[in-house]
Amino acid sequence: MNHKRELLRIAIGILRNTKNEVLLGKRMKGKDLKGYWEFPGGKIKPNEAPEEALFREFQEELGVEIGRSKKMESIGYQYDHYDVLLMPFKIIDYVGYPAGLEGQELMWCATDQLKEIEILPADQSLVEKLAAEL
Repeated sequence: MNHKRELLRIAIGILRNTKNEVLLGKRMKGKDLKGYWEFPGGKIKPNEAPEEALFREFQEELGVEIGRSKKMESIGYQYDHYDVLLMPFKIIDYVGYPAGLEGQELMWCATDQLKEIEILPADQSLVEKLAAEL
């Protein structure tokens, strides 16, 4: 039998602080791939634009209001049981200070140290793109 694999469309944001470090969140218990670090964001709902999902997720999870953002190239990744399409955005400006409103641990990380972090497999190619920009 050929089962169609689930495709998760996910908007993620590259949020930098004044030290040019990027924000990461740790996946919590009860979530798939718990314990890995990831760029903040979340699933795009049906009939929702990726930018809308990004703004909504940042408000709900971090208490941050995004101003302007710049879309990056999408990234596809296949996990064992589902596929993801990451739609990353560089966040140009924002209001607020990120807080783990859902209890998630947050960390600011220098771009050149991202390769040393246990980051989600789907986020690895984004780490490489960010490192190439240094």
